[in-house]
Amino acid sequence: MHLSSFSDPLIDDLYPKQSRVTVDWCTAQVVPIFKGKGNPLDPASYRPISLCSVLRKLMELCLYPDLLATAPELDPVQDGFRENRSTLDSALALHELCRQHTVDHHGEPPVLCFLDIQQAYDTVHRPVIWRALETHVSDPMLGILQSLFDNVKIETLVSGARSPSFWPSTAVLQGSILSPFLYSHYINTLPALLLPG
Repeated sequence: MHLSSFSDPLIDDLYPKQSRVTVDWCTAQVVPIFKGKGNPLDPASYRPISLCSVLRKLMELCLYPDLLATAPELDPVQDGFRENRSTLDSALALHELCRQHTVDHHGEPPVLCFLDIQQAYDTVHRPVIWRALETHVSDPMLGILQSLFDNVKIETLVSGARSPSFWPSTAVLQGSILSPFLYSHYINTLPALLLPG
């Protein structure tokens, strides 16, 4: 039995009544994990991993198939976080494009630019995602997504000590099942902006 066959009636029942989730599902405890390189005293040498509610993750698993079915299509050149696509696929496509460019331009190699977005999830301006999804997903679904991500409360745990809570104004949650999907839609217009003309 697929999880969504159990969850769909439950979600359908919840959607019309409320488009928000319990506050416990919006609380995340962030544990900094050392990346294995860099200065251990430098906070940038740590990856923030969010420990989220198990019930939140189950809800996200239930929402994910519906989101995939109704969300706008991703740009075909976007390979990150996509099923049946790998780094090797991207590398082979890039190799072929470079080879073809060199042939077409009499041996002149192409100019390449690589973009590495540091702390990518932490820089997400969520209203951009909501605008991208609002004409494709139901209002209740959008409301639940906004409730899950716009109301996140973070506590940092270090050596057993807990920081005061804070509410980030940007970001999608590290450790969330839906964050890769949401981030992909956040950057989905980037390939078109990079095309000449």
